[in-house]
Amino acid sequence: GEGSSGLGFAIASEVATTLNGALAFRERTPETGFTVFLELPLIDARSNA
Repeated sequence: GEGSSGLGFAIASEVATTLNGALAFRERTPETGFTVFLELPLIDARSNA
């Protein structure tokens, strides 16, 4: 269980760093697992431009 979650967390973190986006992690009960929300300010920046 933890191995899979830890791996996903690490990958998501690395991806967020690569995209220079804002990463928000929401912890949930072990039964539901954790949910990851990705926000990409780059999209908003392009929209404004």
